[in-house]
Amino acid sequence: MSCPTVQFVYLAPMHFPTRSLSSIIGVWCLCCMMGHGAPPVIPETVKTRIRQKVDYGYNPSVVVGMLNADGRTYFSYGRTALNANIPVNEHTVYEIGSVTKVFTAVLLADAVERGEVALNQRVQAVVSNDFPIPLGSPEISLLHLATHRSELPANPSNLCLAEPYRLFDCYDEVHLRDFLDDHSLSRKPGDAWEYSNLGFGLLGFALSQRQGVSYGDLLQTRVLDRLGLEDTTLSVDASQTFRTASGYSGPLLRPPFHMSVLAGAGELRSTASDMLRFLESNLRLLTNGMNATLDGMRQQRGSTPLPGVQQGLG
Repeated sequence: MSCPTVQFVYLAPMHFPTRSLSSIIGVWCLCCMMGHGAPPVIPETVKTRIRQKVDYGYNPSVVVGMLNADGRTYFSYGRTALNANIPVNEHTVYEIGSVTKVFTAVLLADAVERGEVALNQRVQAVVSNDFPIPLGSPEISLLHLATHRSELPANPSNLCLAEPYRLFDCYDEVHLRDFLDDHSLSRKPGDAWEYSNLGFGLLGFALSQRQGVSYGDLLQTRVLDRLGLEDTTLSVDASQTFRTASGYSGPLLRPPFHMSVLAGAGELRSTASDMLRFLESNLRLLTNGMNATLDGMRQQRGSTPLPGVQQGLG
């Protein structure tokens, strides 16, 4: 008997020492019990494991969402904060960390579709002439940044070390310029895959500088508004504050996570509801003006260190 494919989203604040709140959002193909023409059913074994993770103190809360062509299903457990009595649900706002990179990749795919940039275009041709981009042969391209093959390090070395839980808060354009101006590439761009927050942060910065607007404004108008993602944002507003999950390191409350000029690498917040809507657009369960752009974002662009795993943009 064949098993239907469902998409699964998991959000939970995690206890990481260098993050105020980190969400894990995974997408897997699952087999679960469901009737024909019915939304997916989250298995009781999954619900039990989620309750255990919260009750044993691994996470203050967990929200799981699943979807198929017939609808959505959610399971939520826990509170928005350890000292709060507000239960989480599919509209609770979590930091989604590096899933932000996927949205920056969509922004790139959209700019390519508009004819504003090309994937193989040199980054130096996109930013201002006086902005320092480390020299390489070939030169670093937008595609290198979007596929973690720029040979830029995971993070710059001049982070805001005075506050261990706010490493990126002070990281403005001056910091970015200073690092890139002094940095030499150890390998040729394109030679090897190396995960880089810096590379994706630079990609978001370059695309926003190309248009003369902030990364947040560009992402809002070109991606989030068009996809109808009303709760996906760089910073929560007054209506979202009371339903935003807090992050911890052990029992200690940690400040919200911000990446400043490198926002395109990991600063977005979102909800399980918005994440499932994003998946629906990728699966063409929702049709909108972004479907072709999302197809371009997901197109395979090369290999990864994982055997048999290919990468699109992001």
